[in-house]
Amino acid sequence: MGRPPKIQAEHEAMLVEIVESDPTATIEEVRLELSRRCNLKVHDRTLASTFKRLGIERMPSHEVVTIEKAETDVPRYGYTDAHRRQTPDARRQTPEQTYPSCLIDAEWELVKDIFENEGGRGSPPRISR
Repeated sequence: MGRPPKIQAEHEAMLVEIVESDPTATIEEVRLELSRRCNLKVHDRTLASTFKRLGIERMPSHEVVTIEKAETDVPRYGYTDAHRRQTPDARRQTPEQTYPSCLIDAEWELVKDIFENEGGRGSPPRISR
């Protein structure tokens, strides 16, 4: 036998009315509105099973409200040909430039004092720069 259902026929009619008035309402919003109108406190799972029994299919709000994004012709990436170092006569990089962290001469002049070993400290360099 079991326990009698908490949501009776008169509550079902009110529940259908609530869902028809706002089809995008969450179960929590429907539960609060049912509690306000009928003074009936039920669990969210009870509402979900009642929706299923009544044949009510809930529609998530993201399916009702659609946001259309303008499509761009070509995807834009932050790295362009202007960022690639190229030899003057050919449209490709020189072998020294294939490593992504290589420095150009102007950059090396700014940081060489950090890496150069002019004070004689440490072991002598094996490879000259």
